[in-house]
Amino acid sequence: MHRHLEQPFLQFWVSFGWTAIGLWLAGLGRAQTPPAASLPMLTNIIQIRHLTRAEADAGQSVRVRAFVTFYDREWQLFLEDETGGCYVFPTDTEGKQRKFDLKSGDFVEIEGVSIPGEFTPCIDKAEFTVLERKPWPAPRPSTLADLSTGQADSE
Repeated sequence: MHRHLEQPFLQFWVSFGWTAIGLWLAGLGRAQTPPAASLPMLTNIIQIRHLTRAEADAGQSVRVRAFVTFYDREWQLFLEDETGGCYVFPTDTEGKQRKFDLKSGDFVEIEGVSIPGEFTPCIDKAEFTVLERKPWPAPRPSTLADLSTGQADSE
């Protein structure tokens, strides 16, 4: 009877040990995203667009100078600098929608944080400073294939 009680007890601890080792090993293979405060400031849109979903989700600091290419006070705001285009969520730090005194063609400095988007990373919790009105940047040619994949999103 004594051996009968030892068997399940021993099986439990062996199983528990292997599970713990497996979880520990699985954690070693995962890329760890450093805290946003220790990451470099993103200063152009191509840097934002090249973030992985995990990197964008870390909320990296963003400070970009760009043109407002489209702004609808209800929900859409797009920017473009010499490296690419980007969508901006017009929300504050509590996730409430904000309305800005912006119009298409404004050249602005924006400060915010990165977030993942539907197709490409975006900017959230934005603060704007209108610097001036400047001539629009030259449009970039795109193919139908570029447009259908979402890779040209916000441009």
